[in-house]
Amino acid sequence: MRETLLERIGRHGGRVRESERDRRPAGSPRAKEGHDERKAGRGEDRHPFLFERGAPRQESPGHRVRGAVEHVVRRAPAPVDDRDPPAEHAHVLDDAGVTQVLADAENAARVGPIAAERGIRLLSVEDAAAARVPALRGRGPAPPPDGRALILYTSGTTGKPKGAVHTHGSLAAQVASLSEAWDWSADDAIPNVLPLHHTHGLVNVTLCALANGARVEMLPGFDAEVCWRRLEEGGLTVFMAVPTVYAKLAAAWSAANGATRARRSAA
Repeated sequence: MRETLLERIGRHGGRVRESERDRRPAGSPRAKEGHDERKAGRGEDRHPFLFERGAPRQESPGHRVRGAVEHVVRRAPAPVDDRDPPAEHAHVLDDAGVTQVLADAENAARVGPIAAERGIRLLSVEDAAAARVPALRGRGPAPPPDGRALILYTSGTTGKPKGAVHTHGSLAAQVASLSEAWDWSADDAIPNVLPLHHTHGLVNVTLCALANGARVEMLPGFDAEVCWRRLEEGGLTVFMAVPTVYAKLAAAWSAANGATRARRSAA
């Protein structure tokens, strides 16, 4: 029987790593934004989660994300930005019909009272990671293609944020098309500097990588100098971001001295 997207992602959950370890040579990065510059020729569970992105820097991002991936992989999570004000967190809880909140220790203190007011269970990411949810293979029927898989909220520039629902079918189609267009493989390694409450960081980077058995290094947010230092160390094959990130990387390159520019250009 053909393996589903959920099973592939769950099977490769251990390929998420914190950025400070597990760096093995794998060629030079290929920059991607929307299109690859080296393009190749070739039963719904209604339990959305509030998945807080933020993380204390002294803990392991890989540990948290890996546990979260394994915990919500059969649910319909509604990830949010930890920097949003309480009113927006409350809006997502109410609008998505959230039945359980998943948050790290730092953010649990902030979102906990909001969840408690609504009688919503709070689960820590650390506990979810420690539980080490068993592999998904053979754990019941695959969810239907039209079943809810993910709820991503808009920025709310013209009103309150609106939840855009991804189905299992739409996620599978997006991952399949991007895997072919960007030539993803199990030999790839990518740093993720993008937020996990947006499609680019969550689906295009994390889910595409895990679906193909590639390695993901989770950086705790974006800092141009930190990102440049990681790129200089090598061991990566893919890098993708949004225009703002590329502009900040370019500005950091321009502000550096000649030796640093040469080193970064070689990376």
